[in-house]
Amino acid sequence: MTNLNSLVGFGAGGGGGSAQGEWELKDTLEWQPKDVGPSSGGNNVQAQTSSSYSCLSLRYPGTKGDSGAWTSSPSTDKPYKNNGYLVHYAMEYHGGWTRGAVYCWDLNLSNGTFSALKPDGSGSDVAWSNGSYSGISTTMGHSFPGSGGFWAGGNNAWPGTSSHAFGFWYAECDSTGYKNGGYQNTNYHHQHSGYKMLRPRDHYRYYGSHPSYHSNGYQYHTVISVEAATVSKHDTQTSSYSWGGGNYVYRAIDAPYCESGNIFIGFSGHRNSSYYYYCESIDANNTNTHYHWYASGSPQHNSPYVNLRHSVMGNGDTFVYNDKTGWRYAGKEVDIRYDGPNGNSCPYSGWSDPQTWTNLLNYGMNINPSNTNALYGPISLGDNKYMCQLGNWHSYYWSETNPVVIVEYVEDTVDTTWKTGGFWRIIKSWDAPDPWNGERIAYKNRADSEQHLPIYDSQNTDWPKYMVYLIASGKTYKAYCREVPPYSEWTDRSVDLI
Repeated sequence: MTNLNSLVGFGAGGGGGSAQGEWELKDTLEWQPKDVGPSSGGNNVQAQTSSSYSCLSLRYPGTKGDSGAWTSSPSTDKPYKNNGYLVHYAMEYHGGWTRGAVYCWDLNLSNGTFSALKPDGSGSDVAWSNGSYSGISTTMGHSFPGSGGFWAGGNNAWPGTSSHAFGFWYAECDSTGYKNGGYQNTNYHHQHSGYKMLRPRDHYRYYGSHPSYHSNGYQYHTVISVEAATVSKHDTQTSSYSWGGGNYVYRAIDAPYCESGNIFIGFSGHRNSSYYYYCESIDANNTNTHYHWYASGSPQHNSPYVNLRHSVMGNGDTFVYNDKTGWRYAGKEVDIRYDGPNGNSCPYSGWSDPQTWTNLLNYGMNINPSNTNALYGPISLGDNKYMCQLGNWHSYYWSETNPVVIVEYVEDTVDTTWKTGGFWRIIKSWDAPDPWNGERIAYKNRADSEQHLPIYDSQNTDWPKYMVYLIASGKTYKAYCREVPPYSEWTDRSVDLI
């Protein structure tokens, strides 16, 4: 764990540190669940901003089903830029009710002001509700800012049940607001809690990877597709044996487009009858399955050697690691192939012995796109640079020892296979107000009570103009918009985290 007070320029009395003040507050907006679907649980449920059960995002910038007609420059325009169509997908519960609500409102990109919340049934709505039981549990959500789609599978009180059950729900939104949504009680689609960014194929199509297990213990893999704010899925049973562990793929918001459906999108871990554990990667077209043998014997399903992670940087560089070690470079995402008992060799051969992986990242800081993502942690600025909060994993508040910084990934002594010499460098910082006050913030990295989202006012910039964040408190939502200070006003730093 790195003590930031020991780094030059940080901490009390640091040579380069000085309070730079809060980011300018442009507008706020408050509403309550009862404002949407009051008789569908709105009068009972509480506001929700946990990343496991909700998602602050952007709606599709065109019209649902328009095949990407929202832009005249599809090769360069990104759906999350020049987009002020805000949406919050929330699974709420309390007082005997559980429901999936979709709240829509707009942001004026010129001055940072909010519109009113779109009315109940006319832009905001309830995708599903259950008045027979109040309960949510392990749920994994998938979306992408500007896709207009949200899909989440988990163990919740779906309609028609009076207890927890395995299933999923989804919602679709375009520039006008909420368009459609629903749920299904399936007895599977149960995995871990959290949020995963969908993989963009182009400016209107996206893929997601959702491993899960059936209530009978069988392993499944679901490919989620969102096309012009239309959500669909395809399920495949990948094993008749026990679930092998939680396997995640995390991508930066600016990860390059997938050129075709025949590309790696996710891991699904399971074992066979002889207790050989496999990591199965599945392509977006769901027809090519690649097996990576990475454990044998009888490890627990949540063993660090079976919980595999995979991170994709903004330039397409990918890193693989597990709960026991640091990152290991695995090449470009489009180049990842397969090895192990069923496949051929490839440049990355670390699947079979994860204990040999080099620990490249041993610092307690929120810049690793694996543990957080564009909604809660690093904010992509292009060219493998990220805005993030630096500090202890559990000290999320912006403070003297947890400044907001800009970091870049430096490829130092680069081996073409492993890039073992890479490290993070802090190049800019925005220091906390003095005296520090929890309400005078740039943004809080508190996934349990707040979500934030960068807003870009032009297709021609990688620098966010605003930061929108949403806080839940009891039965109240409160959205804030703050203006991000220009890059030139940040303090220059040069701190190598090695």
